[in-house]
Amino acid sequence: MLLVLGVCAPESGWGQQATLVGDAHISSAQPGVNSGALSNLNVGGVYTALVQFDLGTLPAGTTTEAQISKATLRVYCNRADVPGAVQVQLIGSAWTELGVTFATLPALGATVQTAQVAGSGEFVTFDVTSAVQG
Repeated sequence: MLLVLGVCAPESGWGQQATLVGDAHISSAQPGVNSGALSNLNVGGVYTALVQFDLGTLPAGTTTEAQISKATLRVYCNRADVPGAVQVQLIGSAWTELGVTFATLPALGATVQTAQVAGSGEFVTFDVTSAVQG
């Protein structure tokens, strides 16, 4: 799965990609299992994927809604057993790639955006501007 978080600030005319610093998928069917070392992320059914980006690549002092005009998260679906909806939600507290399990999953926040995935081999882009501004 390819994950890219892009952020654009209008005043400076720049765009920036945030660095992915953690990813894992967890399963309600295996609440004590961590999958942070795997190279893929499973979503749907009993699986939830978590991703974490370093927003420290934003220029120092970037803090207000007016300074971030657009932020997108772009993901690639390399396999889809059935078409369906994928949601992006905020995570309520800290977690680590090699430590998170379904049993230790922090509370999930409100849904930022939902998109439909029709099948394998497609990119899906989410508008996460409000989440990054926050």
